[in-house]
Order: sequence, then structure tokens, then C-alpha cells
Amino acid sequence: MASGGESVHTDIEHDDGVPLYFVHAKEDIGKNERVNRKYFNDRIKKSIGIDFDVLSDPWCALWVGVELEEAGYPSTKKANARSYLEWGQAVTKGDWKQGDIIVFWRGSRNDGVTGHIGFIVSCTEDNVVVLGGNQGDEVCTQKFPLTKVLGVRRYRSAWSSHTIRTSIATGAAGAAEVVRSSLPTVETVSDSKTLLEQAMGYFPTMGHMLGVAIIGCGAYVIYRKLKEMKHV
Repeated sequence: MASGGESVHTDIEHDDGVPLYFVHAKEDIGKNERVNRKYFNDRIKKSIGIDFDVLSDPWCALWVGVELEEAGYPSTKKANARSYLEWGQAVTKGDWKQGDIIVFWRGSRNDGVTGHIGFIVSCTEDNVVVLGGNQGDEVCTQKFPLTKVLGVRRYRSAWSSHTIRTSIATGAAGAAEVVRSSLPTVETVSDSKTLLEQAMGYFPTMGHMLGVAIIGCGAYVIYRKLKEMKHV
């Protein structure tokens, strides 16, 4: 189905810290609704919980939802692109980043129904390149005029959470390395005064910091237990 964009070929090099869902979404580039019909339908069923046929109805919003859900983020679980205008938090143009969700109007700006959705790849003063599903019946990159934009959304601190999730996945060692490499060496009293501020700046919330610490400690305990069992 026509998305309203212009097809462009671009080799996506994702920025450091880009959301995990965007990294995974790139793997779908080139997959289309006919050859990969079962692939898309099965993922929608598993992640969104509905029976859906990508050959019959627009699936751009469901594709975005699947990518979010599979990466551990909540989605609206709806096939309506405009449902994401209430998702996460609004992002002003000067702060748009790669991986942000962008929603466009199709047909009529004010009809409240039709639209298109995808992930921002890059933008200029007049256009934005988007990675999306159901763009020419496939997952690809297309260019859209900024006049078509209804809104750009971001899930809290999603842009930095790829780094945080990577740290969690690698357990205590990974978390320790992230903190070690991100914070300065404390050599003077003045250095120590800013240490806590810089640590808080790296982690979006105290919850993230505490979560990394707890999971890291848990991973270390499991590691020690397994090591002891091998020597029993």
C-alpha cells in the first residue's frame, strides 16, 4: 500500500546509543508482504496478540508495535498509526533523534484516522528519511516531506536504553565496565564533587541505576554458585 513517501536507498549506520528496537528493525529491510507474509503474520500474532493478514490491511503500525514489543518496550498494540501520537512523550524537531517514532498524515491531516508511521533514520530542513513497514508493501527506507508530519514520539529515555540494556545483558562485568569507562578517575576533591552528578547523568533515572546494580549482583551470585558446583 502507498505510504505517501518516496523510496530512497540508504545504508543505515545507526548512531551510538540508538534504541534496541531500531537496531533489530533494520534486519527486516527488504522483506515484503507477499514473500514474507507468514513471517509478518506470525510475529504480529505473537507480540500483539491478534490474527492479522498483512496482505489485506495496512500494517505499518503493527510492524512498529512488533519491533517495540520484541525489544522489551510497550506498544499501543493497534493497527492505527495515529494511536502512537499518545505514546511516550512528544519530541520537538530540534531534538529528533535516530530511532524516534514519527507519525504522518495520509489523505487528510484532520480526519483523525489515516496515517503512516515509522522510525526516523535522518532528516534535513525539508525531509525526513524513515525506516518503516508497508512502504511499497515492504520494509524499506522512504523520504517524506516535513509538511506531512503529525508528531514525533519517544519512550521516556529510550534513546539511551540500548546502552543500558547491553550492560544488563552482560551481567555484573558489563555493568561495571560501563560505569568504569563512563566516569572520570577521582584524583582530587573537586573531581569527587562531580562524580555523583556524572553518574546520574549517565543513567536516565535512579530506577535504571538500581536495576543495573541489582541485576549485576544477581548475575555475580549465580556465577559464583555455578563455579562452586563445578568444583563439588
